[in-house]
Amino acid sequence: MLVPLNRQEIELWRRAGRLAAEALAFGAPLIHVGTSYLSVVMAIEDFIRSRGGELAFPINISVNDTAAHDAPLPGDPRCFGSEDLVKLDVGVHINGYIGDNAVTVDLSGKHQKLCLASREALNRAVAMAVPGTRVCDLGAEIESVIRSHGFLPVKNLGGHQMGPYKLHHGIFVPNFLNKDRQYLKEGMVLAIEPFAAENCDAVKDGDACYIFNLINKVPARPNEVEPTLSSIKQQRGLPFSIRTIEKKLPLPLLSQQLESLAQQELIHYYPPLVTKTGCMVSQHEHTVIVANPPIVITREASPREA
Repeated sequence: MLVPLNRQEIELWRRAGRLAAEALAFGAPLIHVGTSYLSVVMAIEDFIRSRGGELAFPINISVNDTAAHDAPLPGDPRCFGSEDLVKLDVGVHINGYIGDNAVTVDLSGKHQKLCLASREALNRAVAMAVPGTRVCDLGAEIESVIRSHGFLPVKNLGGHQMGPYKLHHGIFVPNFLNKDRQYLKEGMVLAIEPFAAENCDAVKDGDACYIFNLINKVPARPNEVEPTLSSIKQQRGLPFSIRTIEKKLPLPLLSQQLESLAQQELIHYYPPLVTKTGCMVSQHEHTVIVANPPIVITREASPREA
């Protein structure tokens, strides 16, 4: 049973959302041709921590046909190119309360219509985040807007309900008309994130993996995975990357222990998600508290739009 948020809880969510929006607004203009992924991520991380926040998940920089879950590795050499379509997804938490938002930056200027599709779909969906809206109707609106621009919604990606220290919790917010007839309830906290693709409606797992999550805190062979497990537990159940904990351990030892954790089914992998046809994909995202009117906690700042 969902208990409506009190004023103090709403303010905690809004603080996290405000900082997430400010971090996105700070980070998006750093994306230029020739700039490294790693320098952008490190600058945003420093910005967040200097203002009293922590990462709710590793900052995602997903380029071109990669829709989500790409995060730079230690020493990552990748730099932005002149034809890149860059999805920047930033999540912040303050004492577990999360703000999650994303924007797409079009460095080529060739994909403005695609970016408009996901951005307009987001704005229309956010306006519907009131008590009594059915989940399927939210998805139908997103799909309708994206298709009206001549593109396809990514059906196996979508938004999610959140709770303190819980990035994915409760309902899934679809980007298409599905069969979920649940009603939104006052006080739900939702990350709404339409993905619009050029010519396909699904993503698949990429080859590498940069983001992980702890799913079981009782290892079968504890001596093999300490102190990596202790570092991971400090994330309080939130996703992490190798860069999140690599400063605490030598990289070879860390890689070995992560492999052991995976073999013991203690961690879950989040590989980069790429469109099935290799086509371009855009993303926009806000975090909203279901209310009448909706409380969009990540609209406190306006990042550079694509």
